[in-house]
Amino acid sequence: MDARNKSISRRPRSAVPIKAKPRYSEVADQLMLNIITGAYPIGSLLPSEAELCQEYGVSRHTVREAVRLLQLRGMVSRQQGRGTSVESDRHHARFSLPLSSIDEVERHGRFTHLVDLRFDEVIANDAVAALLPCAIGERFLRIRSHRVPRERSMPLPPAWNETYILARYADVRDEIQHWPGAIYSLVEQRHGIKIVSIRQEATATFLRGEVAQRLHAKPGSAGLTIKRAYVGRDGVAALFGFNTYVGDQFSLVMDLRRDE
Repeated sequence: MDARNKSISRRPRSAVPIKAKPRYSEVADQLMLNIITGAYPIGSLLPSEAELCQEYGVSRHTVREAVRLLQLRGMVSRQQGRGTSVESDRHHARFSLPLSSIDEVERHGRFTHLVDLRFDEVIANDAVAALLPCAIGERFLRIRSHRVPRERSMPLPPAWNETYILARYADVRDEIQHWPGAIYSLVEQRHGIKIVSIRQEATATFLRGEVAQRLHAKPGSAGLTIKRAYVGRDGVAALFGFNTYVGDQFSLVMDLRRDE
């Protein structure tokens, strides 16, 4: 018996038949069932990454992605220096996005992808310059699309996405649809730049027109728009992203820490 089958067989009640799923998704489902059945009760800590790696015969990367899925389901929370705490034994329909680092944004990007992409060139007028912000006359590749989970089982709500990429980085256009991560990481890899900070704003909005239609929401209903500016070492934003969600499907969780 190989390590994978041996480790899972230690918990017979968690043997869920799974077909054609990534390994991290399998591990997440096993952990979720252990939480639901009380093996890991609310308030307890999950085993350490090293222990989970040994139990399921997987890498640390796989364990981190599995725990990330449980976070998205609202079942666990991670605290630096303490571990992963069980918060709920129920899979919540409302999506909470926990963000504490740029890496969290990249991981979220790997769980979703863009469909129905439309591209056009935008030359910033007064309105665009104020929205981003940027200089009037600045040129961008604009992408309008629908952001959806890569797997139906993932507890991620759809979003309407608009991304503005500086014209000098617009040659990433043909690779975006097939890139397995956040767009900013593609710009980094293709052009050898480094995003060192992300400025983020959350704004309440009303869903209208095409956005409401794409999100299957009633026109005029409440929404939430997350705006991010991805800033390089030169202090200039290489791209701007806007993700709009139905208001009752999404919440943003920020983990703020005191400087030591």
